[in-house]
Amino acid sequence: MMHRQLNRSFPLAACALCLLAGGARAGPDPDRKLIVFGYNTQEPSVIPGNMDLYEASPIQGMVIGVTIPRREQPTERPPTNRFDWLAWGVELDDADVAESIRLLRSRRASEHVTELFLRLNCTPGDTDWFDDEAWARRVANNWRLAGRIVREGRLRGIMFDTELYRHCTRLWSYQWAGQDGMHSWPECVDMAFERGRENMRALNREVADVDILVTLMHGWVAKSIGEPNPDHLIHHPYGLMPAYLDGMLSAKHERTRIYDGWEGAYRYKRREQFEQAVVSMREAARLSLVPMTYRKQLRTSFGIWTDDAKGQWDPSRPYYSAQQLEATLRDAFEFSDRYVWLYQERIHPWKEPKFPEGYWAAMREVMKPYANAPPTRPLASRPKSAPDAQAVNAGTKADLVAYWPLSESLDNKVAGGPSIEGRATFSTVGIGDDRALTDSGALSVRSGWPEGLPETCTISLVVFPMHESVSGLLIAARIGERLSLRLSATADPGGHRFRLMTGPDVHIASTAAYPGYAPYLLTLRFDRGRFDAMFVNDHQGFYEMSLSHAARWPGSVERAINLDSVMYPVGHLRVWDGLLSRNEIRNLARSLPDWRVRPSPGHVHIDMRSDQGNALVRDRWRIPVATDLHLSTNEPGLRPLGEHFQRLDGRDVIRFDPAARTVLSTGDEPPSAESKALDHAAYTIEFKPASMPPEGAAYGLIGRGDGSNGNTSFGVYFDGAGRVHAHVKSTSNFAKSFSSGPGHVEAGRWHRLAFALDRSDGRMTLELDGKEIASNPIAHDASSGQSLRHRDLPLRIGYVRVQADSFAPLYPAPEHCYFDGFVRDFRIERR
Repeated sequence: MMHRQLNRSFPLAACALCLLAGGARAGPDPDRKLIVFGYNTQEPSVIPGNMDLYEASPIQGMVIGVTIPRREQPTERPPTNRFDWLAWGVELDDADVAESIRLLRSRRASEHVTELFLRLNCTPGDTDWFDDEAWARRVANNWRLAGRIVREGRLRGIMFDTELYRHCTRLWSYQWAGQDGMHSWPECVDMAFERGRENMRALNREVADVDILVTLMHGWVAKSIGEPNPDHLIHHPYGLMPAYLDGMLSAKHERTRIYDGWEGAYRYKRREQFEQAVVSMREAARLSLVPMTYRKQLRTSFGIWTDDAKGQWDPSRPYYSAQQLEATLRDAFEFSDRYVWLYQERIHPWKEPKFPEGYWAAMREVMKPYANAPPTRPLASRPKSAPDAQAVNAGTKADLVAYWPLSESLDNKVAGGPSIEGRATFSTVGIGDDRALTDSGALSVRSGWPEGLPETCTISLVVFPMHESVSGLLIAARIGERLSLRLSATADPGGHRFRLMTGPDVHIASTAAYPGYAPYLLTLRFDRGRFDAMFVNDHQGFYEMSLSHAARWPGSVERAINLDSVMYPVGHLRVWDGLLSRNEIRNLARSLPDWRVRPSPGHVHIDMRSDQGNALVRDRWRIPVATDLHLSTNEPGLRPLGEHFQRLDGRDVIRFDPAARTVLSTGDEPPSAESKALDHAAYTIEFKPASMPPEGAAYGLIGRGDGSNGNTSFGVYFDGAGRVHAHVKSTSNFAKSFSSGPGHVEAGRWHRLAFALDRSDGRMTLELDGKEIASNPIAHDASSGQSLRHRDLPLRIGYVRVQADSFAPLYPAPEHCYFDGFVRDFRIERR
């Protein structure tokens, strides 16, 4: 998609982008400014004495470095007294910046040199995202100090350098943020967003009118990926950076302006490069949690590297001739909203070796049109009100007009509110006593609401997704005549994505995949009959395709909500007349019901012991499974268990007898959604063969299927040579088998066999007695995350019969599939 954009003219691209954004973006500033950034950074101790030098140049400002009165040694960096290299991880206080502020205030006022920016890096970057106390002391407070320096030091703003330098922790990487294994990708995204909000609020407590230039933003990440695809962020070294910057954008004061500094323009020489950069910045909204805010608030700027290359400067062969630099600066200002900054390392504006005279002349020529432009804004000042009150997405007053708990009935808890028509089934969710709607059929909200849904409204619903391979329609709504939508959830390899379809070609999706077996708050906002936003908890969905159609998508004039074919437990359906703010949505998400499954190393453990001779004892259950395990024989019906228990090697065991066709099975009742989810699990069985299978036979150990030809989800069995075989059919109906070598299983010896299907990488593994003996991907692509086929069939222990096809190494007759031996332990661990 990127290469096609190169053939568009900028006005057409900008027009398309305005449609995509659903509104005009922040416009360019007629008062353009040229600033410098790089080596020979000016510090407060020299700035007051150098004002004559600065004012004699065509440059209106610079990025400065503030010092503190002592040297600190951050992680893996040399000791330094520079605020910018310490601010993200070293605890500082007001006394540390007091002298720098005094020196900055002592410089004389200038009508020319007005654009001074405090450099602020993301180094050392070693503060744990999830450590609230450390974050408040070592990061957020330093952002507050930065705001104080800007305001009291009479600066224009901040140059926020997001680059991960050599001595910087990989803080933007999920591999670093989630290295303890305690936090999922969505949790890390959520926390990065929240920390961006915290830092922005800390800054805005001190200063409101402030410009923030960011060296690398969403557009640079999208360019390094090759496309603005959020699915790639989890593996990208800067994967969490867009979420953090989104937090800043969503929480900033209305008089705070954020510019994409587009460091990628360092070597640009052609106009179309700047044109394409602007398109890339806008398209990168697909990486944003707040795409509308991103598009409306983002401003553009560009950095130009004046040196030939890092560490080199050859005045006889400069990368830019004076004429080329002039042309490049003109092009940069054409596409910039205010700032162009010159980066330099080996040549300098204030010391030798200085910029060539031709460069100075080029700058003066470029800046002539802006020389007499009146100032367009005051210097930084303290905000007159709390930044939250000025937030871009602050919302409007909203009144709760309907609330259906959906736990025992379809009753509305708001007196006089509308009712739901239809029939529904409720059942327990998770492990508590809470109940939720689990089978909706087709429910509709109509009666008692003559006018239908308010045209400006907010709808929220709590869902409890399972690890299913099918889509579940959660809610359908029609708002006015302009919008018809369907909200659904689909299981991806990494979890669940929530999607909102607003037409045949247009849909919005959650940015990340969310793990199952946890509650999520889904919220939809509509403004005057038009779609406004979708949230998962307080994450805003991104646009997978243009929304230019969504605002005018034709629908029924009826304004109603339909709960149709709900396949996950849902509850707490609410409707507000008005728009909930993001803060209100966040607070609502913090009070979710306790629908969860507590993790445990062993999710299901059945010890083969007798309980008064007629039942299996479930030692502990961690995942609710709807059906019991029963023992059956070749005679019809279920048989008492007592006669099959024996005492062997000091343990109670169950004797499996091929002559009696002994099978331990979940029976013919359809398993629950929870038990079906156990296909992505590790099944462990302790068994002792009484004999080895004769030629042409195979003893079944564990599997899922009904025993007929072709109806097999998976099966694990062994042959007379001691080989262990596994056969699996995926949802794509692709069958695959793999086997160990001979001699692994021996008669008269206890073995512990584990068969695992790992959802994260789509691989099957077999382990015997603690050693891996075979593995294989379930499908053609090992990363496809396939689920198993025939998931409604019973789980069986002691009998496996696989489909007769070219993938099955053995296909014995049914009477040769029964296990001969003893079983003393069986476990299931959910992956």
